[in-house]
Amino acid sequence: MQLVDRYFAAGMEGSSRARPGRTRLPRNCSKVLDDDAGKQAVGKLVKQWAGLNKLQARYQQYREKHAGEKAVDAKNKAQHQLREAFDPFFAALHEGLKQLDKTVRQHEKQQAEQAQKGRQTGRYRPQDQGVKTALEALQ
Repeated sequence: MQLVDRYFAAGMEGSSRARPGRTRLPRNCSKVLDDDAGKQAVGKLVKQWAGLNKLQARYQQYREKHAGEKAVDAKNKAQHQLREAFDPFFAALHEGLKQLDKTVRQHEKQQAEQAQKGRQTGRYRPQDQGVKTALEALQ
């Protein structure tokens, strides 16, 4: 019982630590991914992250209601219900991050192809690394 509670607490703490990355990522992406696919992937991810507030409230309610719970079955049932509330959020978030990563990789591939054709100098762009760094931190 306590182990599961520690997992939930660690997950919520990790989500809170990721907050700066959640705000930097859309800003960095808008500098780099200015096409429709990029905007759509970033917009979807931002919308998914907005759901975290509901989960944080749900987690807080769980903690208040079941903090002193002694009955193993009741606590276990509450933990399962909380996990079931979290599952769709994290599954959608994972897919959103995966889609954004794919969009970033496609963007990089297009840049490399354009550089080979002589359309660009092919030089390193710091904002590209900013997107990759923020994406890695959230993953």
